[in-house]
Amino acid sequence: MSDLYIGAYWGPRRESDVQCAHRMTTCLQRLRDCDEVFSQWFQKATSRSNALTLPIDIGPQDAALSLFKSGRNRRDHDQTPIEDLGFRVSLWNGHKSTRSSAMSVACGIYADNQHLRNSVVLDLPDELANASGKDRCLAILTAVVDAWEPDWAGVISRTSRNSRSPNPASPFVDWMVYINRPGINYSSLPSAATTSNIGGRRVVVVVQDRPINPASQADVENADAVATLLGVNQ
Repeated sequence: MSDLYIGAYWGPRRESDVQCAHRMTTCLQRLRDCDEVFSQWFQKATSRSNALTLPIDIGPQDAALSLFKSGRNRRDHDQTPIEDLGFRVSLWNGHKSTRSSAMSVACGIYADNQHLRNSVVLDLPDELANASGKDRCLAILTAVVDAWEPDWAGVISRTSRNSRSPNPASPFVDWMVYINRPGINYSSLPSAATTSNIGGRRVVVVVQDRPINPASQADVENADAVATLLGVNQ
């Protein structure tokens, strides 16, 4: 897996296992359409060989539903459901090296706790994580946003995130970013940035043609300029 990942995040939203399964099925089917590397998924296990015995059929919603039923958060002492903590599911695409990808999902969380949030984190394969993979990364981000309807999402470099000390309570603007907030004036974006409409008023901002290099002052300035326009404190 590469340094790049797609992160999508949203606040408290009560959803059932059926609703989460529908979103997951939609997401996996859209990802499959984006690239062949996402055509097969497995449940995570204690070893690679064990995981390969646990394939997920991404066609019927019942397969995803069983994941969320088993992924419900439960109390340790009696295994009763903790309803407001929702569900957690982790998947792996079964590939090695440059084609490896993993996905972690936390959804259906509605607890009144600022430290808990719903999220989808998709680790991108190395073969997609460069400038030549820009269009596919944009398509993958779009698929995640359409399926999960987050408050914000982005294509992010872990190296960039760790070196720039982002505000955990705020969206983080890195290579690409989507923010679910009306009234943003995208006409004043810096010259390096472009936008992509993904249905209705949903807009993804691509900060520049290549991933952000945190060692490049120009790259960081591009990201910070977009963050300022979007009203993001990072």
